[in-house]
Amino acid sequence: KCAIHRQTRPMRLAKEPNLGRKSFMSLIWASEVFCTPEVILGLESIQARGYEVWDALIHKTGKPSERVRQLYMPDIASPGVIIDDDLERKICPDCGTIKYYPHLKGPMYLKREALLPNTDFMLTHEWFGHGLLAWREMLVSKRVANLVLDKGWSGVRFKVVELV
Repeated sequence: KCAIHRQTRPMRLAKEPNLGRKSFMSLIWASEVFCTPEVILGLESIQARGYEVWDALIHKTGKPSERVRQLYMPDIASPGVIIDDDLERKICPDCGTIKYYPHLKGPMYLKREALLPNTDFMLTHEWFGHGLLAWREMLVSKRVANLVLDKGWSGVRFKVVELV
């Protein structure tokens, strides 16, 4: 009812995706991130940590996509996103989880101690969204962000996170 979830199996895509010139894609109703094999090779080249590569299955055939793989992030930060008191929030009557209205402008503030050491990918502990949309913000290290920017990969947007 609130769309708060934890993925346990590979995503099934209706058909083989066409990313055009993009290197990343996501689905509006699910916050999972998919990328091209080139991105996977780039992450391996810098020995990025904190992600797993999962197959994206084509629904009709059950076979892995030839164009994209999923970047699955198993690590979740400790509570640490600093939320403005006036930011709208809802408590799910079924699961009791607080879901905050999406963070849209300015830097996101995060307590440094909430982060796991020596990892390049993790999800926030806090859930964001509204209605039947729910996601945890994906946190990436500066070195991963620099890799994406240096390679000119598109299809992803970064927000500034300030650690306090």
